[in-house]
Amino acid sequence: MRRGSWCAHASRPAGRAAGAHPAHRQRLPGAHRGPSAPGCGLPRRGRGDGLPARRGWRLRPRRHPHAGAGRSFHRHALGQRRGDGDHPRAPARQRAALGGAGLPVGRRPACRPAAPGRAGGGAVKRLVLLGGGHAHVHVLDRLAAERPGGVEVVLVSPHARQLYSGMVPGWIAGEYAIEACALPLAALAARAGVRFVQQAALRLDAGARCLWLADGSTLEWDVLSIDVGSVSRGAELPGAAGYALAVRPLEGFVARLDAALQAAAASPHGLAIVGGGAAAVELAFACAARLRGGGAKGPALQLLGAAARPLAGMPAIVQWRAAALLREQGIRWRGHSRVVAIDAQGVRLDCGSHLPAAQIILAAGAAAPRWLGEGGLATDAAGFVAVDACLQSLSHPGVFAAGDCAALPQGRPKSGVYAVRAGPPLAENLLRALRGAPLQAWSPQRRALYLIRHDDGAALGAWGALGWWGRWSGRWKRRIDCAFIARFGGG
Repeated sequence: MRRGSWCAHASRPAGRAAGAHPAHRQRLPGAHRGPSAPGCGLPRRGRGDGLPARRGWRLRPRRHPHAGAGRSFHRHALGQRRGDGDHPRAPARQRAALGGAGLPVGRRPACRPAAPGRAGGGAVKRLVLLGGGHAHVHVLDRLAAERPGGVEVVLVSPHARQLYSGMVPGWIAGEYAIEACALPLAALAARAGVRFVQQAALRLDAGARCLWLADGSTLEWDVLSIDVGSVSRGAELPGAAGYALAVRPLEGFVARLDAALQAAAASPHGLAIVGGGAAAVELAFACAARLRGGGAKGPALQLLGAAARPLAGMPAIVQWRAAALLREQGIRWRGHSRVVAIDAQGVRLDCGSHLPAAQIILAAGAAAPRWLGEGGLATDAAGFVAVDACLQSLSHPGVFAAGDCAALPQGRPKSGVYAVRAGPPLAENLLRALRGAPLQAWSPQRRALYLIRHDDGAALGAWGALGWWGRWSGRWKRRIDCAFIARFGGG
């Protein structure tokens, strides 16, 4: 098919049976589709604002097992206990992961207000927002419009800005200045009357409701909300700390990328990017554009993925087009390549072979920050904070989590779509928790929109079993991304 032409196919990913694809599964009771969030970026997958038919977030209606024909929302008061037949059940994967965390296997605590914390009676309560992720940006926006009385709100983040990952590949390719890709956390906090503490968190104690910061200070909370994102998978590999550049955290990646690309350009072995998903493919396109400079042939660039083809799990037509674009831009795809160690000369694969590379970038997906699982919070098997449909911790009702650091009960992938869409329901439930009011459940959409930029102004796109590409898709992505930044005063 001609390059840059529009294409939409209801094809399914290669190797996947029709019944195995989310588009062919039976719709779960109470599930709602909604629009996606800002466009695909790095390192998350699936940036975009989705189908334009619906806006906002929706409550999940559920039927009481002893009720008649009526319907009621999933709300529970503090201290209520429900019978086994009345409890919603977490997915089997999450039930198994929580079996050793002190929670009853097969049961998930009902959404409930936060338990009493450090403040008592008429004392001022403290809400701590840990991290400046996309969901917390929505919370700050809500607080600016509706500030609760008798509440002190504190935002803790190591940086005064939050880089929007959907636009970072555009910055790498020279499309945006880095300032245009940032959300002004300090300014948003000031507008909302929120105290901003520019420190990194080192650890937390969920039982003591205490947070330890990098400067040695501590911060107690009545209600804690965690939106710290994730770290790059593979950072724990032997040699990775000394010889690889991880995409996450983004600020560290942006600060070191120029030096890494210059070193790659000066070496015949060039650059190796570990990962085969949307984030890694989009990063490879952007780095190739930067390394080519004014159009000259750039250094060697290879993309190492565990699957046979790039963008595994997406429609086959998108995988095929991505592979063709990689070849056109001189990027070598190496499938079935699992990296087990990294050294100064390159990467070692599980088959025993060694691939030379002057610089290595880790973009193989999301992993949980280790300290999240060391504070007493219930986590899933991968170390992400286990939450219920109200985004409330399964083990500590005074703690909420959203974004990449949270393990949703519906089992959604780590995607910016879900991080952004979690913002409004998270804000609503934080305010309800501070008032002691019943919480509201949230049903995230089942599909995410993928928009993957490449350097000629076009973008690959996927929604469920549909796949397409073209310049119009690239324009759509730019509008989505720039509108998201402008909404919160960035750019």
